[in-house]
Amino acid sequence: MMRTIPAAVAALAGALTLTACTGSTPSAAPSLFSPAPPSAVPSVVSSVTPAITIPPTTPAVAQHPTISQARAAYLRIAAPVNRAAAAVNTDLAYGVPFAVTQADDLAYLAALRKSASQLRATTWPAQVQGYVAAMLLTYPAGTACARAVASAGSNSAATDVLSTNQSCAQAQHASDPHQIRMLLHLPSTTGSLPGM
Repeated sequence: MMRTIPAAVAALAGALTLTACTGSTPSAAPSLFSPAPPSAVPSVVSSVTPAITIPPTTPAVAQHPTISQARAAYLRIAAPVNRAAAAVNTDLAYGVPFAVTQADDLAYLAALRKSASQLRATTWPAQVQGYVAAMLLTYPAGTACARAVASAGSNSAATDVLSTNQSCAQAQHASDPHQIRMLLHLPSTTGSLPGM
């Protein structure tokens, strides 16, 4: 039994072959497809998006600040502590009412506590970092001294605390603030109640 291709299928195959070769549709061939008008054919817009380059991830390396930047940071952190220490030292020197001395001492204690967290949060130059860490180890003595002064009851008793209390002696003799100031090219501070 011989199979035959129906005439319509043969005509369609011939028309498609002719269209592919010549690019036009013969008018005599039956067309099963009617071309869409140009406005109905969606236009394809080729847009090229620039490639986004993602840098390789590398561990972040802490950038150490310059001495100038560290000096500015240290002065900003130390200023409230030094003002409060100077106020207490002035109060004791001039014999103001103890309530004023006590209030100034509590302000010193608050400034000291705040400076500890600020010192820890700041990145320091390598040559300063060890001294800052050592100074932070003296902070418990400084806060114990400030609490003893605040609870002394009078200016004369507070002056005695500053000269006899072991925590006060330890805080006053800490060399780290002096070393930090020297490395940062800052003048040294002095006083009975130590500053930074």
